[in-house]
Amino acid sequence: MTEAGDSPCLEVRHLAKAFDGAVAVRDLSLTLERGKLLALLGPSGSGKTTTLRLLAGFESPESGQVLIDGEDVTRQNPVTRRCGMVFQHFALFPHLDVGRNVAFGLESRGVRGGERDRRVAEALALVELAGFERRRVDQLSGGQQQRVALARALAPEPRILLLDEPLSNLDPSLRERTRGELRALLHRIGITAVLVTHEQEEAFDLGDLTAVLREGQLEQLGPPEELYARPATSFVAGFIGQGAALPVAILGSEGTRTRVGLQGTEWWVEAPIPPGSGSRATLFLRPEAVALTSASALVPSGEVVTRRFTGAITLYRVSVPGGVIEVAADAAAARVGDRVGVTLREPAAGVHLFAADA
Repeated sequence: MTEAGDSPCLEVRHLAKAFDGAVAVRDLSLTLERGKLLALLGPSGSGKTTTLRLLAGFESPESGQVLIDGEDVTRQNPVTRRCGMVFQHFALFPHLDVGRNVAFGLESRGVRGGERDRRVAEALALVELAGFERRRVDQLSGGQQQRVALARALAPEPRILLLDEPLSNLDPSLRERTRGELRALLHRIGITAVLVTHEQEEAFDLGDLTAVLREGQLEQLGPPEELYARPATSFVAGFIGQGAALPVAILGSEGTRTRVGLQGTEWWVEAPIPPGSGSRATLFLRPEAVALTSASALVPSGEVVTRRFTGAITLYRVSVPGGVIEVAADAAAARVGDRVGVTLREPAAGVHLFAADA
């Protein structure tokens, strides 16, 4: 892999892209250190795949820059910017054997003969498919086909590896096993990579960093633990993990604590008043932050509308005026239809306060 000192391997500066007037990527900026994997996470239409195509050179931005190893590649074609690409459906050629599939990218770059064969063998060895050159693609499992696609992307020795939902067409059991193999492989190779996924578990399992996108805009970038524990917006809080967002009134504050009003009751929450919130805010509660208690006028109360046993815990959804609160509690704590109260646990980790429009 190309070395470039301590500078970031990938740098994106104010990238923007629209299709027929509809914004797909909006003023996107981020950096990625060498050897790290960045997961682009977000709902459908958030700009993940467009961002990946802008990095690969398959799309041209309206504005902004893409730098790889300090080199501005924004106007370069996909071949000269040297990014390896693994597509969602692998895009393997069924009429070619494994070796010729891996060699395809090399031959398009003019690498032939003994050098081509050597690099094909090295790439297959990297993905633990040494000796598979003459195998037919349709003789391989889904996980093996995924590794052939990865070997084809690695053979030209790319500066960055780009993966577009590479596990989405595998069945659930194979997907989980292949994800573990992919994680181990990428860590062993130490290549810089960008992964597109809509699966939170996949992003957290594979990514050193996760970028949460919404409507083409970067909501937050950081390690998975930071996104869960310290979400920057109510969207990130709701998209990462489970929880409930409730409209509350700001009643006062004391240091880093804020007094909020909900359903005619008051709670002190361990969170400062968010900037620009005025008299209203959004209170976000993780299931582990709240507990069930007896219904009374002293606590928000409502009806248990669903109960889901997950093994270690049972998740209850309690309908209260203003929304539904999710609670993690003992399996025998309540039944569907019961009227219960909800209170904060101490210490109340998993409590977040945002401006009402954040």
